[in-house]
Amino acid sequence: VAGRSVSLGLGALLLLQVSSPATATILGIGPIVAIVMIALLFPDTHGRELEDITDEPVVLLPIH
Repeated sequence: VAGRSVSLGLGALLLLQVSSPATATILGIGPIVAIVMIALLFPDTHGRELEDITDEPVVLLPIH
């Protein structure tokens, strides 16, 4: 929600300063940057156990 609000406000400001195609191009770069950041900064957890990807200790509780 915050990203959409910022994007809307930024779009309004850009429309006042530059043309519509330039505004669309600038705002279109945001999702591309987000995809690259997620791909590079977040670890791949596919096929890994939950215990391997968390720092929290595993506590086994007895079943009655």
